[in-house]
Amino acid sequence: GKRLLTYIKNLLNYPYDLTCYRPPRGKTVYTLQINSRTCYNSLLKHGLTPKKTYGFNIKNLPQEFFNAFLRGYFEGDGCVSISTPNPSVKNYLTLSFVSCNEFIEYCFNHLPLCSSSTHQHSKHIREARFTGQQGVKFGVWLFKNTQLFKSYKYEQFKHYFSIADEPQWSKYNKIKQKFKQLISQGLNI
Repeated sequence: GKRLLTYIKNLLNYPYDLTCYRPPRGKTVYTLQINSRTCYNSLLKHGLTPKKTYGFNIKNLPQEFFNAFLRGYFEGDGCVSISTPNPSVKNYLTLSFVSCNEFIEYCFNHLPLCSSSTHQHSKHIREARFTGQQGVKFGVWLFKNTQLFKSYKYEQFKHYFSIADEPQWSKYNKIKQKFKQLISQGLNI
């Protein structure tokens, strides 16, 4: 979000402002565009992948870092949605992210849970969706150990637990109890 981009801008002593786009619906989007061949080449040396949406290349990412890596990716390209799909379900949780087919496959092969759905957007682009109980499980796994940075997406996920209907929770009360226990102890999930 804006806070993180402003932090990066200040860290780099970058003289230009963030650009701001306010869509008719949804959140305001901020962009920091850096036009420096030197910076670009340096990032390439450190593993930056140009046009990351259409290509996938993670070399030897240790499994113990996969959670943090995917959380970072999710912060940039993920979505937390609380919706009302029908009158019997008032608050329905969906977590999703979009990427190239190879990245989605890689994620499903490395996630500790796998019951989700995917939706093909184009020949090369697919969306991974975790809904209902799987959305809760994925969110708890994704946002564990988030001491460093509390994002809007994390706050939306946390907010879901305060508004979720009790009948809907009957299927997974253990997860809800564990989540509330972690928050009451001041621990980060």
